[in-house]
Amino acid sequence: MFTDITISRPYSKAAFQFAVANKVVSKWQEMLMFAAAVSLQVQIKSLIARHLAPEALSAKFIQICGNQLDVASTNFIKILAENKRLSMLPTILAQFIKLRATHESVYDIEVLSSVPLTHQQLMSIRSIMEKRLKSNVRLHCKVDKYIIAGVILKADDMVIDGSVRTRLNRLASVMLS
Repeated sequence: MFTDITISRPYSKAAFQFAVANKVVSKWQEMLMFAAAVSLQVQIKSLIARHLAPEALSAKFIQICGNQLDVASTNFIKILAENKRLSMLPTILAQFIKLRATHESVYDIEVLSSVPLTHQQLMSIRSIMEKRLKSNVRLHCKVDKYIIAGVILKADDMVIDGSVRTRLNRLASVMLS
């Protein structure tokens, strides 16, 4: 069975390649953000669910977006509607953002901690991760009350778990076995 990510990947790649080739990456990301937000509106979701003719659906969607779309992005929306993929816009946006980060050699790292971290702690984490990944990093901090102490770092498929909770769980499993 195909996932939303698998289905939307060719669209996000095509959009990104077009944006890079025409030097409009930021503009396309903004357009995709707007279009994804529109696609999540209740009225649009109901239009998509009603299985309107692709021409009617894309015309209504483009009308709602107004001047947020240029000729190329209008054509992109028409292709998505024709292939019944307008509901995939949020996933296409997420993949577009990842492609841009990879293209710009930037890793987005989610930092989970039990308490807000100081500026100095964040700079230390950034420095260590930039050395490890040999790339620039952007930190996205979140407080998670279930972490006893320490931090958990997540970047794509990599997880570095330095939390006390995980250490206690490991200790418990060793003691039980």
